[in-house]
Amino acid sequence: MTLDKMNSEEYSIPLNIEDIISICKDYSNLGWRIQNQIESILQSGVEEAINNGNVKPEALSSIKFFLHRVCQNPLFGDATSQAQDCLQLISYYEQSHQMDIKLN
Repeated sequence: MTLDKMNSEEYSIPLNIEDIISICKDYSNLGWRIQNQIESILQSGVEEAINNGNVKPEALSSIKFFLHRVCQNPLFGDATSQAQDCLQLISYYEQSHQMDIKLN
């Protein structure tokens, strides 16, 4: 199967409107402060966004909840893989900074 055919099949999968409404509600429930922090992570990465003060470490649990919701629906295509990547970066950040706390 060619890459073009795989891509066209991926985008021909019908996305249920209920899935879209559900993720929109989840995003809306986060509030604009958390929404802005998600955007900052997507633009700058976790470490840089936190170091710049654009993301508060205490917001990571809400951000992870939303990203997990995106990951639950593979029909979101590239957004699903981007959410998975962000979750991995957040996990790496949390693990590395727990080590820093334990060492101090």
